[in-house]
Amino acid sequence: MRTKVLLLLILSTVILLFACSKKEDNLSDVLANKEVTNNSEEDEDKNNIEKYEETQAENPTEVDPTEVDSEEEISKVDEEEKSIGEKPIEDKPQEDKSIEESPEANEEKPQEEEPKEEEPPLANEEKAQEDKPIEEEPPFANEEKPQEDKPIKEEPPLANEEKPQEDKPIEEEPPLANEEKAQEDKPIKEEPPVANEEKLQEDKPIEEEPPLANEEKVQEEEPQEEESPVAEEEKPKKEEPKKEEPKKDTVKKTVVIDGYNLTDSVNGTSLKDAYNDYFKIGVGLNGYNIQTDTLQSAAMSEIIKYHFNSATYSNLMKPSYLLDQNASIRNYENGIDQPVVNFSSCIKGLEFCKENNIQMRGHTLVWHNQVPEWFFREGYKSDGAFVDRDTMLVRLESFIMQVLTFTQVRYPGVIYCWDVVNEAVEIAPGSYENKSGFNIRTKYGNNQENLWHKIVGVDYVEKSFEYARKYADKDVKLFYNDYNTFQPDKTAKIYELASYLKSKDLIDGIGMQGYMSLGYPGIESGGHNIKTAITKFAELDLEIHITELSISSDNNKRDSMEKQAKRYETLFKLLVDMDTASGKSANITSVTVFGLMDEYMFYSDDTNYSRLFDKKLQPKTSFYSILSVVE
Repeated sequence: MRTKVLLLLILSTVILLFACSKKEDNLSDVLANKEVTNNSEEDEDKNNIEKYEETQAENPTEVDPTEVDSEEEISKVDEEEKSIGEKPIEDKPQEDKSIEESPEANEEKPQEEEPKEEEPPLANEEKAQEDKPIEEEPPFANEEKPQEDKPIKEEPPLANEEKPQEDKPIEEEPPLANEEKAQEDKPIKEEPPVANEEKLQEDKPIEEEPPLANEEKVQEEEPQEEESPVAEEEKPKKEEPKKEEPKKDTVKKTVVIDGYNLTDSVNGTSLKDAYNDYFKIGVGLNGYNIQTDTLQSAAMSEIIKYHFNSATYSNLMKPSYLLDQNASIRNYENGIDQPVVNFSSCIKGLEFCKENNIQMRGHTLVWHNQVPEWFFREGYKSDGAFVDRDTMLVRLESFIMQVLTFTQVRYPGVIYCWDVVNEAVEIAPGSYENKSGFNIRTKYGNNQENLWHKIVGVDYVEKSFEYARKYADKDVKLFYNDYNTFQPDKTAKIYELASYLKSKDLIDGIGMQGYMSLGYPGIESGGHNIKTAITKFAELDLEIHITELSISSDNNKRDSMEKQAKRYETLFKLLVDMDTASGKSANITSVTVFGLMDEYMFYSDDTNYSRLFDKKLQPKTSFYSILSVVE
């Protein structure tokens, strides 16, 4: 080994003599001194560094064979490669490595030389900054340094292994440090890893501090976007609200349908969403035939889709619209004594609700009014004799069966409840029976007979609920529906009837029609008031629906509209406060305003001002007053 080292030193000396004749004596002296004397390691290092710097000043270190300026230098590099068989770049810097007398000597001094062996790279580093050597040679220098640093045979591998571990916490941050160094010191692109490792040992003895130093520099010199990974992880959190801002945009989207500007009508909080925690918000679908059906208007349909999750046909699902006389007569003539039901009047509403995820209140199966008289006569003929009780019960069951089966099979889940019987209780003297104790109606209107009571008897209400329960799906609720439910005498009789039906498991709820004026009835006080009636019905533990809410006004003047709005607001406050969702006992599950717009567009002479939208389909003060209760 000693011989090889001496040969290497001699060869390097020869090359140096060609390259720098002025320093020949100094180089030979150094070699001679190294062979003869054992000066202290500190003196030798200083001399070597000084000589290295002088040599480098005249002959720049790390010549790249691909970029030398003269043929003479190229030949020198070729000679070095042939003679040494190793990388040619470090021949000149080897002057300061002449301490390597032998591997054995180097092995004896690993601990003493450890701090000193790190200084020459510093010199190299300084020279690299001054002379700016060619960028492609540092890899060779890096590869040769382990061989030149063999005096610390076991340490360089440890140093190399430890540095990646020590530097790993900073692996993502050094690029920032390198970027800053590049601006300040302009180091060789391939050397910064070595320079950084040495700088960390010299300038940052506490190896855990560099991340802090880097973070501080980032704050001082770099924009926030280039901060450490920790900072980058925090930034998205701070920016999240900004991403959500567009969702909070309150700019109204202009909507014009059929010449109606619905911008204010279909923007902002919807009624159904506002009352989602309490009860469904329903709307009545007006019209006395298919042509006047509310849903014939695309503008009204748009408002309904936006604000309501329940709908009720005010007319087009009543028996007089569903029963088909001519088809029923043909049935009878063919020996089939069952009525024929035609759903053409309400198909549009069923389809609309199905497509728009809106549910429907079925209104109504059995009513003394709006049921054709021929339905009670033989052969379904208008001039036929009245049938007997048994025949009428067969027809009643068939009608209920056909209606429920059709809607449940064709539109499952759309109709969530039925008003099975409508307005069967009466308190007007001479218009009800006295045997049942329920005041079942016998007459109505201009002394017209209730044919259900006349032909079937007082139990027609119970029989209707029996058939409805027989054919209704389990999730379809059965209701008794009536008007003036706030009148104390009527409240009591409805309570008794509902209690009886509940005892037979035939009823699920009570529908309270809400026809009111600007002064009557009372909402929370007075002899006739809504609160008292709801409180009484709540004792039955049945569902409560406000089914046909309509607060009328004689005109649409500002004063009247403000009074109307106040009434709506007071009523809805009461309903919310009494609801089980507010911790009270009234299980209110649906509230239906019985129409959408004043001066209904399909009626040329309509003067109804009880709705929530005016004749131009703009939200009225009443609309906003209802919304204000829960917003």
